[in-house]
Amino acid sequence: MLDLLQLSRRLILLSGLFIANDWSAAAQTAPTVEKVYTYVEKMPHLPGDNSVAAIVTAIQQRVVYPSNALRENAQGRIFVQFVVAADGQVQRVTIIKGLRPDCDSAVVWAVRQLPRFEPGIKDGKPVAVSFTAPVNFSIAPPSPPKLGLTSRQ
Repeated sequence: MLDLLQLSRRLILLSGLFIANDWSAAAQTAPTVEKVYTYVEKMPHLPGDNSVAAIVTAIQQRVVYPSNALRENAQGRIFVQFVVAADGQVQRVTIIKGLRPDCDSAVVWAVRQLPRFEPGIKDGKPVAVSFTAPVNFSIAPPSPPKLGLTSRQ
């Protein structure tokens, strides 16, 4: 017959095996996290236009000015960050600097409506790339800058 000390040692050993087995199973099922770059050889772009300005314009065109914000004359700039995944899908949309909740939500919605991107390329392979974009909320469109010299008469 086993004495109490030997029995407790066996129970501790067995419980340790079960815990170790659970940890290894959890490690095998953990999702792999995709590395996100901020700059790569070929940056992601919208189909048909590979400029960053096109991305900002596409977001700006999709923003619906919230009616309360319009009534209250809310204006300002929101900075939104998102990831273009290796498959071109927009993911992880977050507001970096917000204006007010209704305007922030409008920007998040607009970014989620963007079409699939041409993915970023690093070492010949598609990769995930992070973007941060400014979105302006203004009721009157900004006047174009005046260039050139003015004549004095």
